[in-house]
Parts: sequence; structure tokens; C-alpha cells
Amino acid sequence: MTAAREKRVTAEVFKTTREEPDDLRVYSRAVANQFELPVIFYALVAAGLALSVSSQITIILAFAFLVVRIVHIREMIGEIRVMLRRRWFISSIQIIMAMTAEFVVSAVLFAQS
Repeated sequence: MTAAREKRVTAEVFKTTREEPDDLRVYSRAVANQFELPVIFYALVAAGLALSVSSQITIILAFAFLVVRIVHIREMIGEIRVMLRRRWFISSIQIIMAMTAEFVVSAVLFAQS
């Protein structure tokens, strides 16, 4: 809103986000980023609940994912430390991979029971 008041941007800029100033692009990218990887997380949680294969490991990994995403977004809109932010992002991907592996193993074991 400050950028609009200062007449640095117009309403048209917010529609396309192509000519957005760099300081605003950081925030819009942060918001967009929060809706990309979590979709896989939500699908894993929903599938685990639907198949009743959630375990303590699932819960621990879900909370770890939440904490890592919070730290990642704070890093993204705070100081610009790209390598640290990258590390947090990779950590969130690793947690999703672990959740996927845990889901598959649990689903296979559940299907055989």
C-alpha cells in the first residue's frame, strides 16, 4: 500500500506483477511460494488420513515441515541470505520426501494386513 501511496506503482502493476518494484516482488513471491510445495503436503496428509495410515512419524514430520516453512518465509522476507534460505527450502523438500516414503511404506504394510 505504501508503494501505491508513493505513486511507485499503479493498479495495473498488481494485475500483471511484471513491472513490480523489487522490494514488492519479494513479498508477492513469498506469498506465491507458500502455495506451491504445501499442496503436496496437504495431499499426503489427506491421503494418509483417508487410508488410516498416519503414524507418529507422520505427525512429527508434519510439524517439522510447518516449522521449516515458517523459518523459510521469515528468511525470505527478512534479510537476503539466499544460501540460508535455499537450505531451508531444501529441508522442506526433504521432509516431504520422507513423508512420501513413510506414506508409501505404511500404505503397503496396511494393504497387506
